[in-house]
Amino acid sequence: AVIECNDDQLHSMMEELRGYFGLDVIEVPLDALASASASRELHDVDILISAGHDEVIARAAALLGKPYIITSVRPALLERLSRLLARGPVYFLVTDPRFGTKLRRLVAPMARSENLHVLLTDRDDLSVIPWGAPTYIMRSTLHRFSNRRHAGREIMPQRIFSRDTSHEILSRIHAISGTP
Repeated sequence: AVIECNDDQLHSMMEELRGYFGLDVIEVPLDALASASASRELHDVDILISAGHDEVIARAAALLGKPYIITSVRPALLERLSRLLARGPVYFLVTDPRFGTKLRRLVAPMARSENLHVLLTDRDDLSVIPWGAPTYIMRSTLHRFSNRRHAGREIMPQRIFSRDTSHEILSRIHAISGTP
């Protein structure tokens, strides 16, 4: 199960776990974690995976008797973002304002973090994106995006999990399946 506080990360992590690891994944919003229905859903999962919320996830995993993984992002993605921010405006097209807030916190320590611009695909005017500006497209926006136009240079979704996270996921898969 993927557990996160925003739809963009829920969707992105689910797609990567399905596409690259072949896992059958359910999404559980963090704010629904304590609900009875989430507890029933999580009863049958093999592992809890989140990009943060360490204490909450550890507590839920302990209550359920499940292993968990707190993921990390590939350093190359953050390095590229840092380089792009140093050169000028960088746009992220997202569906959930909570991810925008989280992204701003992540980028805040980077030089030229003021060059980050987060736009909500369903709400904001995408014509503000300058021609050729690097524009990250979150996986969750792809299905909503077909009729929206902008002048930016699109950076399509990429693998997000770090090497260490990928190794940990594979190790857990092998442990669960009983394969060496």
